[in-house]
Amino acid sequence: MDEEWKRMKRCIGLANTVSTESNGPALKERTRTAIGRIVDTCRVERKRTRAIQTATDLSDEAVCKASRWTDRLPLADYDSIIHLVPRLVNVVTVRIF
Repeated sequence: MDEEWKRMKRCIGLANTVSTESNGPALKERTRTAIGRIVDTCRVERKRTRAIQTATDLSDEAVCKASRWTDRLPLADYDSIIHLVPRLVNVVTVRIF
């Protein structure tokens, strides 16, 4: 836990550092290193999450069961932006009041 706390303080310090001519190259390298560590951590976490993720059931039966939760939504409020709704929603019967 202490190591994470120290890492967080370093990141906050890096984010708040003002670049000048004297510290510019070092700041650029520290930023590049920090970005690399963050991207590597995200890749590892994404890979771990995908490995334990269960497949989403998108069968007709599952979609029909889920559609009951949308029966009472006030979709008329969204009439001007309904084109932004994903096409999957079209399998649900929609009633605009």
